[in-house]
Amino acid sequence: MRLSYRIFALGCLLCVACGSHGREPDRLRPHGFRLPSNALVVHALGAIKGKHYSNSLEALESTLSRGGRIIEVDLSFTADGDLVCFHTKHEKHLGLETPVTEVSTADFLSHRYADRFTLIDLETLFHHLVDHPGTYVVTDCKHDFNPCMEKVLSVAEAMDPALVGRIIPQFYKDDQWLDVARMEAEHGSFATVIFTLYRTKIDDDAVVELVRARGVPVVTMSRKRFNPDLVARLTEIGVDSLVHTVNKPAEIIGYVDHGVRGLYSDRFVLWDEVLTAAAPKAGSPKGRPRDAAADPPRG
Repeated sequence: MRLSYRIFALGCLLCVACGSHGREPDRLRPHGFRLPSNALVVHALGAIKGKHYSNSLEALESTLSRGGRIIEVDLSFTADGDLVCFHTKHEKHLGLETPVTEVSTADFLSHRYADRFTLIDLETLFHHLVDHPGTYVVTDCKHDFNPCMEKVLSVAEAMDPALVGRIIPQFYKDDQWLDVARMEAEHGSFATVIFTLYRTKIDDDAVVELVRARGVPVVTMSRKRFNPDLVARLTEIGVDSLVHTVNKPAEIIGYVDHGVRGLYSDRFVLWDEVLTAAAPKAGSPKGRPRDAAADPPRG
């Protein structure tokens, strides 16, 4: 009797082990990195000489030289299947008449953004990350999420596997958290993970339930999608909120007052500028100027 019970118990353990092996995750793993308070995510590698969206070498080097440490990049595929730093539908700024997906990598890199700025591929971006420890890159995949992120991981691991831990993927659809979880199971943890809302139509209730149930640590919303109540609900469950894209210091004050963790900006906005914008003007009452403290715009 005792032997039979032991055999039965061992069989149960084996069944549990077999059942759990390869089982799909039900939430994201915890991440060791948290965005700093008043985080600045430099949008599209940063503006350069008044130009936004260049994703160029000059923009990257300018941002890094001024201390930018969380840098967002637009990623697009070329006809060769390589990832380059480029925002789709900006081909006219390169003098191209065809989509970047129909252009070879060599041809793409031979052009200049606005006839001035040097175009780069993902490898070049990662080389700069290697040279600047403590810098993180936020991905914005302009094509299908999974092929893009698999290519990002392949390039990172070929150069330095530690780079995976400095990548912050943005996912766009409410089921793509599972794709991220699968990638982390195979390749190791990302720095953190962001659910960005600009490609989804799910309502605020669904957003809160998704990130609560699936362990998503950060939500990014556009200025139009921004909702103080959503930010408050996310904060209550320990989820950080970001807003994109904000370039005026006076607007930043309003978002920060509503509890967002940080913002995306085309400019390398120094928080000293924000404090200056918030300081009382000569002859005005103490406290923030009325326009700076007002609710931020949503459009």
